[in-house]
Amino acid sequence: MAVLHLATIFVLLATTQARVLRDGIIGGKEAKPHSRPYMAYLVEGTNWNEMKFLCGGFLVADQWVMTAAHCFDNVQQPNVTVLLGVHNIKLERGVKTFYIRRGVEHPRYFHKREHKIVNDIFLLKLNKKATLNSYVSTIALPEAESEVKVGTNCSVAGWGAISNDINNSASYPSSLQEVKTTIIDRNRCNSSWSGKIASTNICADGSGQVKGFCSGDSGGPLVCDNTAVGIVSFSGNPCGSFKLPDVYTQISKYSDWVKKYIRLFT
Repeated sequence: MAVLHLATIFVLLATTQARVLRDGIIGGKEAKPHSRPYMAYLVEGTNWNEMKFLCGGFLVADQWVMTAAHCFDNVQQPNVTVLLGVHNIKLERGVKTFYIRRGVEHPRYFHKREHKIVNDIFLLKLNKKATLNSYVSTIALPEAESEVKVGTNCSVAGWGAISNDINNSASYPSSLQEVKTTIIDRNRCNSSWSGKIASTNICADGSGQVKGFCSGDSGGPLVCDNTAVGIVSFSGNPCGSFKLPDVYTQISKYSDWVKKYIRLFT
């Protein structure tokens, strides 16, 4: 049976335990510092010494971050802090801190263990506008209903686990990691996942190599041609398995919804 694994994890930022750094999310490498200035680092808590890493996200407008809805399962929005301008969470200076003024979950978001996750998309309105510069900037979104061609080379990044056995002690990096991934056919993906893939999902894998996202990478963007086309949703166990492709929410299916609520609450 295919094991559906959400890519969300809690990691205590102030931990005193050593973390082993390896080359990648799974099969990737450390990103060039601030080469992905749209990345957001979401934590639970407002006291730095007690913050827990929650998810990734990405800046789509100067006051709006997009992430995965499942990141907020059993999490109170007022207790979430959004950090922008992060590369190495342990060394960074000048990181910009934001709080959530409003959260907008897709009204038809559905998540039940061992069943498909659908409409896994969430918008966060920040408490203030971000100042855009070389460390903090937005990423483009796709046109409505646009499709990414099968075989397109893309990438995904995050601060999630860099060891692929989530049932044992996984390692988590301090620095942003990235990995290349390739868009695959949705029907093939649906077959691999025994029917758990919706028409609003997009799938990618490592083209026969152990590559992909893992625990903690939820909410981050799947980037193709400098455009965020997907949101990290769920994967198999072990992470990066070519038998169970990585699954993302396809952003182009939600373009009207995104525009509507950003306009409504701006």
